[in-house]
Amino acid sequence: MVMAMLTVQTAAAILCTKTLLLSPLTAMYRFKTGKFIAAEDISNKKRKEEGKVSVGSSIEIDRVRHAQRNAMENVFIGVLLFALNSKAAFVQFYGLNVLTIFTVSRVMHTNSYLLGLQPWRAIFFMIAMVCNFFMIYKTASDGNDFQKWLALLLLKVQIMSPLTGMMRKIFQAPRGEIAEDLKLTGLDKPPAHQNARVERVQNAHMDDLYVVIPFVIVCLFTKQAGVLSTGKIAKIAEMFLYARTGHSVIAILGLPQILSFVAYFAGVWFQIQLLLSWNFHKKFDIHRKSHLLVGLAAKVMICGVIQQLYFLVKGRFGPSVDELEHPEKHTETEITRISNLLRNCCENVVCVLCMICVIRFVNIPHQFIYHFAIARTAWTLVYLLHVPQPSRALCWMAGMVYGIRMAMLAF
Repeated sequence: MVMAMLTVQTAAAILCTKTLLLSPLTAMYRFKTGKFIAAEDISNKKRKEEGKVSVGSSIEIDRVRHAQRNAMENVFIGVLLFALNSKAAFVQFYGLNVLTIFTVSRVMHTNSYLLGLQPWRAIFFMIAMVCNFFMIYKTASDGNDFQKWLALLLLKVQIMSPLTGMMRKIFQAPRGEIAEDLKLTGLDKPPAHQNARVERVQNAHMDDLYVVIPFVIVCLFTKQAGVLSTGKIAKIAEMFLYARTGHSVIAILGLPQILSFVAYFAGVWFQIQLLLSWNFHKKFDIHRKSHLLVGLAAKVMICGVIQQLYFLVKGRFGPSVDELEHPEKHTETEITRISNLLRNCCENVVCVLCMICVIRFVNIPHQFIYHFAIARTAWTLVYLLHVPQPSRALCWMAGMVYGIRMAMLAF
C-alpha cells in the first residue's frame, strides 16, 4: 500500500538517502578494521607503528564501497529521469508502475550486495536497469529536444555499467575481494593484479559520474531557473554528448590516453558554455538557491579538471599501468587523493543534487541549501590542503545532516 502511494519525490528521497547512508557505513568499517583513506585520519602514531592502523582498505570496506558505487552508477540515472520525465515513471506493468519497481529493485540490490546474495543481486540489478532503459526510451522518443539529448546522455552513462561487467567477464578480471564475482568468473583465486584495460574502462565510467551527471543536473537547474532556453540547452547537451561518447569509446578500445585527455577537455568546453549562461563571472549571489546549487555542481566539475591537471604535471594524460594494476601501492599519492575527493563529492554532493532536481529547489528552505553548500565547500578545501582531523570529519557530518534534512522534506 505504501509503495503504491510513492511519488517521484519520496522515491528520489528514499533512493538517495540509501546511497548517502552507505558513507557512514563505510566509515564504521574503517574504524573497525583500522584501514583509513588518508594519512591525517590516523592520529595514534603508536598504533600505526604497530601496524594496527594504516592507509588502505579491507574486504568489508570494499564491499560497501562497491555497493555504493553501483548505486551511484544506476540510481542517479533513474532519479534524474524522474525529474526529466515523471510520466515515464508512472507507466504500469502488471499493476505496478516503473517508479515502484525501480525503487524496490535498487533497495533490494543494495541489501543483496552487502550480504553477498547471488543471483538476487544480479536479478535486482537487471530489473532496475531495464526500468532505466525504458524511461530513457520513453523520454527520448516522446519528449522534446531538451529531454531527448539529456536522456541520451544518461543512456550513454547507463550503457557503461553492463559493458564494464562484460569486459570483466571477457578479460577474467573480477573484483577479487567480492567472492561471488570471483565465483561467477570461474576463477579459483583472485588475479595477481587488476587488469589495466578493464580498470581504465571502469575509471571512464566513474568519470561520467563526476562529469556527465553534474552536467545534466546543471541543465535541469538552468531550465528550472529560466536562465537559458531549452533549445539552447539542448544544443549544448548534444555537442557535449559527442565529446563524452568519444571519451568512453577511446577508453573501451584502449587507444592512447592523450586522446582521452583531448575528449575530456572538449567536454569541458561545453560545460563552460553552459555555466557562462549563469553570469557567475559577473555576480554570484549566495542568497539565491539556484546559484548555490549550480555552484556546487560546478565545484565537482572543477575538481575533475584538477585531476586531469595533476596527471599533466606528472607528464602523462591519465593513470599509469602500475596505478591501474596495483592501486594498493599508490594509496598515499596526490593522484589517489584527488580521486578519493571526487568519489566523496559524488557520494554526497552529486547524490543530494540529484534528489533536489526532483524535489525542486523552490520547495527547499534557503538555509538548508546554504549550510550544505558551506559544509561541502569547506570539506573540499580541507581535504585538498591536508588539514588535520577532525576538521574534515566535521564538515562531512554537517553536509550529511543537511542532506538528510532535505530528503525528509519529500515525505
